[in-house]
Amino acid sequence: MRILSAILSATMVAATPAYAYTVEEMWAEFDASKLTVEEKRFLQFGLALNGKYSALMDGAWGNGSQRALEAWARNAGLDPPIENWEVVLLAAESADRVQADGWEQRYFEPMDISFAVPAGRMRQEPATDVFLNYAHTTSSLRYSLNLGDLPQVVGIHTYALSSALPGTAPYMLRREKVLITSVEQAEGTILYARSDLRRNGWSSVVLSAAKRDQNLLNAVSGSITKGAPRFLTACAVLWPVRRLEEHMTCLGRVWRVGFAGFTGGGQRRLSALGG
Repeated sequence: MRILSAILSATMVAATPAYAYTVEEMWAEFDASKLTVEEKRFLQFGLALNGKYSALMDGAWGNGSQRALEAWARNAGLDPPIENWEVVLLAAESADRVQADGWEQRYFEPMDISFAVPAGRMRQEPATDVFLNYAHTTSSLRYSLNLGDLPQVVGIHTYALSSALPGTAPYMLRREKVLITSVEQAEGTILYARSDLRRNGWSSVVLSAAKRDQNLLNAVSGSITKGAPRFLTACAVLWPVRRLEEHMTCLGRVWRVGFAGFTGGGQRRLSALGG
């Protein structure tokens, strides 16, 4: 029944007048090289939302992305090889989730970074001297923002490592201009911290979620991009097959937010970043 529904969904997409597909194209084996980088990023994002992908959404379709796609297909009761109509189904399901939670790739201008947030269901929580804090209203996902100096960044990542559950293996990346720490904490909470050296200082995004919501955390962490948004600038949906005519193009909003100046002790603060 599920496969029948998927076939019907794909057939409905194929019947859309502006984007017609031949039967041969719909049933051909999926070839990621036919897609643009932005399209592959959206597929990776959709796989992250489904809990199958946890890496960066860079649009580079390698073995990890393909394995994630095959895992999604198996979970949906679909047999290999992956065909184009199945990828259309994934895109449609992902688009529904993007719309339901109001996912957007937002640009935080003072920090000069962007990342995807379920903006339709986020609320701002009380700020601290170091962080602006936001919470997802229907899950355990939380994120905090900081624009500071290197000692602050070192403190953030030192704390993250110190909070790791004994016996677990934290993930660490240490480069000249980027630091990433990901740990499992007590009671199954996942903590992820990423800091990038940008034009105004060190921009840090700290995420946390219960393990049951790790797919949401992975969707946010994998979408973090230096500079302005590269994908999710709109509902990039129902495109992931080779077209007879041209690719769908969607334009969306780029959110620019202000810089508040300085607080006591010389610590930089952000203001009105919008959850």
